[in-house]
Amino acid sequence: MPSFCLEVSGPFACFTRPEMKVERVSYDVMTPSSARSIFEAILWKPAIRWRVHRIEVLKPIRWINLRRNEVSAVLSTRNVQQAMTAGSGTLG
Repeated sequence: MPSFCLEVSGPFACFTRPEMKVERVSYDVMTPSSARSIFEAILWKPAIRWRVHRIEVLKPIRWINLRRNEVSAVLSTRNVQQAMTAGSGTLG
């Protein structure tokens, strides 16, 4: 069976841990399912099943704190302006 090797890089990556529901916390390295998905993005055929045997880290892992507001509801501009003018009020 032939084997293939890919070198993958990018400015940011987040391989989200499923046990961290609220905050996005990444695994240290790419997960095997992520590596398989990269191969499938390059070549996908129903007859081919990609198996990941090894993931090597070529550069030191760097971490950053990135904050994002992932709230699905949006405030009404009018309600915010009224609350600011009055000094209090409901925003929802």
